[in-house]
Amino acid sequence: MKEYNHITDFTHDIIIIGGGTAGLTLAEGASRLGLKTILLENKKVGGNCLYNGCIPAKNLIKFSAMYSNTVNSELYKSSMFKTPEPDIRSVMDQVNDVIEQNELYDSEERLTDLGAEVLHCSPKFLNKWQLDTGLSKDPGVSDILSSGKIIIATGSRPYIPDILGLNKTDYMTNLDFFSMNKLPGEMIIIGGGIEGTIMGQAMARMGVSVTILEQKDQILGRHDSDIAELVESALEAEGIKFIKNVTVMKVEQKGHIKTVYYKNAEGHYRGTENQLMADSLLITAGRRGNTETLKLNKAGINTVNGFIRTDDHLRTESKNIYAIGDVNGKFLYTHVAGAEASYLLNTLEMKMPGKFNYLNIPWCTYTDPGTASIGYNVRNAEKAGIKFRVAVSDYPELENSGRIKILIDSRDRIIGTQIAGPNADQLLIPSIIAFNRKLKFMDILSPVYPYPAVGAAYKSAADSIYNEKEFSLHSKKMLKFMYRYRGRQE
Repeated sequence: MKEYNHITDFTHDIIIIGGGTAGLTLAEGASRLGLKTILLENKKVGGNCLYNGCIPAKNLIKFSAMYSNTVNSELYKSSMFKTPEPDIRSVMDQVNDVIEQNELYDSEERLTDLGAEVLHCSPKFLNKWQLDTGLSKDPGVSDILSSGKIIIATGSRPYIPDILGLNKTDYMTNLDFFSMNKLPGEMIIIGGGIEGTIMGQAMARMGVSVTILEQKDQILGRHDSDIAELVESALEAEGIKFIKNVTVMKVEQKGHIKTVYYKNAEGHYRGTENQLMADSLLITAGRRGNTETLKLNKAGINTVNGFIRTDDHLRTESKNIYAIGDVNGKFLYTHVAGAEASYLLNTLEMKMPGKFNYLNIPWCTYTDPGTASIGYNVRNAEKAGIKFRVAVSDYPELENSGRIKILIDSRDRIIGTQIAGPNADQLLIPSIIAFNRKLKFMDILSPVYPYPAVGAAYKSAADSIYNEKEFSLHSKKMLKFMYRYRGRQE
C-alpha cells in the first residue's frame, strides 16, 4: 500500500465522521487550533442526546413531575376541582422547545464560522487513509477524502432484540418516543436500564399503567444492588410494576393491543400466567453501534454489535483511526463523548501524553430520585481485588430519603462513590474532586456542612465507620488513663 506524505497527499489534517457531541466537540477544537477540518454527517448535526436522548428525557421527567405534583396536590384531591387530563402533545411541544434552544449551540453554521467544513454524506472507507463520500455526480469518479487522522464518532442506536413476532408489531424506541401524539393507557417496556426507567417514570406520572420487564435480577445494572433497589422502590411507589429475571419469548398484536409472552427465571412459560397486554410497547433493551455502512473491513477494523474496540488511547486496530463517543461502546454518556473528544484534541494535536481513564468520569441517572456515581462501586472494587471499606449513610432529614455510599481504600482515600436520592448529581461534586485529586476521606469532612442539607450526609457516612473506632472501649480507657476522666468505660 502507498505510504502517504502527510504534507502533500492528504486532503485534510483531520476527518471526523459523525456530528453528535463527540464529533462536534472535536471539530470545534480542531478548527480553533487551525487544522483543516471536515465533519461528515448523514443527518442533522446534534446527535442522539440532543434529539432523542438526555435533553428531551430529562425535560420530560421535569414536565411530568409538574403534572403529577399538580394533580396530587390538596387542591385537586378535594371535590371542588376536576383533575386535568395530561396533554401529551403539549408536553412534547415544550420538550421540543428545549431542543430548539440547544440546537443553537450544536449548529452547523457555528462550525463553519470557525472554519470547519461540514459535508452531508454516508462515507465508506477505501483503506485506512481514504474515504469515499459517495457524492460524485460522475459515475466513473469517486469523491475521495484522505487524512492521517480519521475519527469515527457515529454514535449508537437502539438495539432491537430478536423476539418472535416483534417485526410484525408496532413498537417505539427512543427515536420516536418523543414524537408521541397520544398518551397510551398501558405501556410495556422491555428493558430496565436508564432509558426504560426514565421514560417509564414519565409515563406513570401522567397516568399510564407501566410495566417494565428486565432480563437480569436488578434494574440499572451498572449500579450496586442497594442503590438500584432504592430507585426501584421509589418508582414502584409511583405505580410502576417491575418483572425481573425474565426472557421475552414472543410478541403479538391484534388491533392496537400488543401481547407480550415471557418466561421467568425458572423457565415457566404457560398460558395467560406469563403474558402481558397493553396498547403501547417500548423497546429499551440496549444500544448498538452505528457502523454498518462504513465498510470498516477495508480499514482493517472489526466490530462487536456494531461497536468498535479501542485501546487506552482511543485508537482502533488501525492506529491512525480513532473511535469516540457511543460508537466505542464503553461509556455511553454525552459528557463522556465530550471528554473523549477533548482528550484526543490534547493528545493528537497538542501532543500531551496520557491514557483516557474512565474511572475518573462521573455519571448520573435522571430518574426521580436520581443516581450519581464516580470511580469504583463494590462490585468492581471486589473484581479488581482492591481492599476497601464502605461508609454508608441514608439522609432522610429532607423531604425525600436517599443514600450515599463511599468506598475508601487502605490509605483512607476515596476510590468511589454512589448516591441515590434528591440532588444526587450535585451531592456527588465533593467526591468528584476527592477522587480526581486522590484526597483522603477526612479532607472532605473537615469543612462544616449546613444542616439540614444533603451535604451533611458525608459526615453521617463518616460516622458509620469512624465512630466505632473513635468511641471504642480502648479509646475511652486511654483517655481515662491520660486525663483521669471519671466516666464509665464499659
